[in-house]
Amino acid sequence: EGRFVEAVAVCQEGLKQDSTAVPLYNLMATAYAADGRYAPAIDALQHVVQLFPTFALAHVNLGGIYTKLGQYAEAEKYLRQALALDPKQPSVHRRLGEVYLGTDRYPEAVEQFGQALALYPEDSTLYFFLGQALEGAGSNAGALNAFSQAVHLDIGFPEALYRLAALARKQDQSA
Repeated sequence: EGRFVEAVAVCQEGLKQDSTAVPLYNLMATAYAADGRYAPAIDALQHVVQLFPTFALAHVNLGGIYTKLGQYAEAEKYLRQALALDPKQPSVHRRLGEVYLGTDRYPEAVEQFGQALALYPEDSTLYFFLGQALEGAGSNAGALNAFSQAVHLDIGFPEALYRLAALARKQDQSA
């Protein structure tokens, strides 16, 4: 409902009763991040990593926040740790792919999005990101297919529709 301040307050109250409740720190970090308050979100997630270093989701979330902030080296560090902890988690591959996409490392991005899709093939956003990575890598035919698949899975995905149409025109495939 967008009541982030209240969510944080509930988490803080719960943490007074159990200061090791990792899910509460993670939930609090999610509320902070959703409210655009990244510094306290990072602090909460750092606390999770200290309490429970094998909690892969905290590493994924830290990587996601650092990616959003454009701090790709820091994001990659946490995402590589998450990958070591939970290599079968599609969100780890997606986030790592986003780091590679953001740093113009297109072949690595293609690989990560491909791995994420192998684990979760119904995600239109993964196909969209794969299309961006393939286009960046110079594989326009592959990108066209990926954007087409994204639209097939979600006809209301405006960015995918736009990229599909723009790339089709570029390749004289306007039909």
